[in-house]
Amino acid sequence: MKLRLLSNLQKILLGFIGFGIASFGYADLFSWGTPIAPAQGWQYRVYAEDLPHIDNIDLDRHGNLYATLERGKGRGKLVRIGKPSHKVMLAELNRPDGLVVVGDKLYLVEETMQGRIIELNLGTGLSRTLARLDMTEGIEPLPGGGLVLSQDMGKGGLVHLDLDDGKLTPLYGGLVRPEGLAVDRHGGIFVAETGTGRVIRIFKGKLTVVVANLNEPDQLLLQADGSLWISEDSKDGRLLRLKENRLKVIMEHLESPQGMVFTPKGVLLLAEQGRDRILAIEQTASTTKN
Repeated sequence: MKLRLLSNLQKILLGFIGFGIASFGYADLFSWGTPIAPAQGWQYRVYAEDLPHIDNIDLDRHGNLYATLERGKGRGKLVRIGKPSHKVMLAELNRPDGLVVVGDKLYLVEETMQGRIIELNLGTGLSRTLARLDMTEGIEPLPGGGLVLSQDMGKGGLVHLDLDDGKLTPLYGGLVRPEGLAVDRHGGIFVAETGTGRVIRIFKGKLTVVVANLNEPDQLLLQADGSLWISEDSKDGRLLRLKENRLKVIMEHLESPQGMVFTPKGVLLLAEQGRDRILAIEQTASTTKN
């Protein structure tokens, strides 16, 4: 009886959209999203699942992978990815967003008004609040010391955090929803300016547009070869790579792709928030790197 009822339901639903029943399996019937489309020579697989509202990810020096689960009202978490289950490292967080591992310390931010900037000692498990700041999203270490933070607001900007005393110092203002950050070896700060659809670079107080006309650029990652990876936080998002001034779409039809990190073997891990999972992305064995 259940199979017959489900079959009838399929026919009704599929009749509305004009497709034949033979075009779909049971799984496809309730998965209306457009399948992910990798560029030629690229492939992906599901690396980890069951990660509701996953946002950002990073690896420690031992190869452990951490992720923020960006839920509000004290339901947010920091987890360490594992099999068969993930370990909760911090709970009762309020919209945890950006995170970065520096040595044996993990730093994360809460994207709320007066959200916490938290330091977690990965060796001892002890945590402390370093400072509070409005709508913090991006977080990256600076070559000269401390962390740079981005404030995801209509009148947002970049702020420096001194790790010794917790002092916050404005670095650059007048940005429109700055989110993801990446810092090069010269100290240049790449910023995903979501509100303008641009990726910009700020160096010694000067702003340069790196890429424009993007659809909600969200997170950034610099590769060792100088390539800049960009995720677009939209329901039909893309993963892009800027290499030698050439912008290439690596993957399309992602659901709200977020943070990224490379494994020691060169595999790109990408948090796909819309599907509560992490993808592992790499070139096919027969493809030469370009």
